[in-house]
Amino acid sequence: DNLGGPTHPHFFHARLHRDVDGGDNTVTEHAFVPRPWGGDNPYGNVFDTRSRVLKRELDSPALDNGETGRYWKVSNPNVKNSVGNAPGYKIVVMPSPVMLAQPDST
Repeated sequence: DNLGGPTHPHFFHARLHRDVDGGDNTVTEHAFVPRPWGGDNPYGNVFDTRSRVLKRELDSPALDNGETGRYWKVSNPNVKNSVGNAPGYKIVVMPSPVMLAQPDST
């Protein structure tokens, strides 16, 4: 009696140091999208990766999307690594529920 055990979410955030091999790094967002039927997709099984550069912090808010495999890359396009690519790292979000409380709740 008189015992409460509410379930509640915890949200964790991390601040990342984004200078990879010096400054002038680029942050990009990537997602897989199906290619429409056509001459270059006669069987309907081709997909592409859409990418966009996040030029400012306000361009970056996004939720993980398992349907598109959304991920982000932080790289330095001004430097090449041993295989000729820009050094960097990929950020992949593990699936988890978003805030489940009502928007106007306390």
